[in-house]
Amino acid sequence: MADRYGRAGGNWSAAGTWAASSGGGSDGAGLNAGDAVILDANSSGTFTIDGAISIVTLVCTGFTGTLTHNGVTLTVSGNTFTLAAGMTYNATTSSRIVAFTSTSGTTNITTAGKSYGGVTLNGVGGAFSLVDAMTVITGGTLTLTNGTFNANNQNVTTGLFSSSNSNTRVITMGSGTWTLVSPSASPWDTTTSTGLTINPDTATIVVSASATGA
Repeated sequence: MADRYGRAGGNWSAAGTWAASSGGGSDGAGLNAGDAVILDANSSGTFTIDGAISIVTLVCTGFTGTLTHNGVTLTVSGNTFTLAAGMTYNATTSSRIVAFTSTSGTTNITTAGKSYGGVTLNGVGGAFSLVDAMTVITGGTLTLTNGTFNANNQNVTTGLFSSSNSNTRVITMGSGTWTLVSPSASPWDTTTSTGLTINPDTATIVVSASATGA
């Protein structure tokens, strides 16, 4: 694993996009699977996730440029995912997915008011916790496949919510409002509930989907 700092924009797959230190020049090493991505105050322009890749962490503290997420899956295997309020994050279709796969510790997810195309939580024995409110676009899905999802008393807005399988998984809903906005007849899918524990706490579920039978 290496820390890789964004330079002056470009595709994630291009070697010249990355440096070994903040504000540094390209060292030609590019971005490799298992690296830690850092976009900070010295990262400018538009960075494009142009291919599926697995990284350890993403930290955008101080970044004010644009991160464009093409129609691929960004896999985050570590415990930190931090977007920044001053940045732009473009993930406008449901194929633009962030998949969290940590199997140990707690993955803290900071959205900073940005919307996801889709989110998958899939870490056997892992825990995933919101630092702030989470929004997934109307056509997107928040999926819990494995592990524990703690909304941490934050609001959750998503097109669809899905956790229909036989894996061990826990949902701790907290005190926030969960809003389902997809025009689907099944906006909440826990059809197969084997292995699923739901801690409802004082949360409210609002189904605003318009489809018949929702």
